[in-house]
Amino acid sequence: MEKTLLDLVHSIKHNKLKIDKNNLSPDCVDVITRLLEKNQEKRISCEELLAHPWFASAKTESMQITTTAQNYDALQHIAE
Repeated sequence: MEKTLLDLVHSIKHNKLKIDKNNLSPDCVDVITRLLEKNQEKRISCEELLAHPWFASAKTESMQITTTAQNYDALQHIAE
């Protein structure tokens, strides 16, 4: 654990990123790794990020949740 802000900055600059992959999908780990790439030239761009499979699946899940919520609201209105 870092003791000072300088220790933290040194750790960020020089240590390899450690991600607990047990609770994350491979696509999620890939996004995090590519977002936190230290080399700016290798870091994922906004366009690449939005086209990444992890974002595509998140958009699909979000749309399904929204649709389900809208259907539930509509059914409750009908039941009244």
